[in-house]
Amino acid sequence: MALSNRGGLLKPGMYGTMYVRSGLDSALLHVPAEAVVMTGERNLVYVVRADGALVPRDVVLGIRAGDQVQVLSGVRAGDRIVASANFLVDAESRLTTDGAGMAGMPGMETPAGKAHP
Repeated sequence: MALSNRGGLLKPGMYGTMYVRSGLDSALLHVPAEAVVMTGERNLVYVVRADGALVPRDVVLGIRAGDQVQVLSGVRAGDRIVASANFLVDAESRLTTDGAGMAGMPGMETPAGKAHP
């Protein structure tokens, strides 16, 4: 990276912060970053089954751009996933044996691969 240094304000060894705007190619499978529960050991996405039950799935993540993250494996395009408040779903699932404690909650799912506003 090259910067103009008019006036000599930038000195060798100085630190700076750079922000880069980017986006994910719409052809890549991606989900809202908020949809991923990162435990430190695993990355989980809660998938909504046909019967409304929530099932945790391990996912392998790729690149992140803004509030979206690429999913390399673990879910498929068209899967319905919980898009927000996953910390609540994760906490609730620890209280049940099948992970379906919050099944059927309105507004808690979005299709995988669709950008979420």
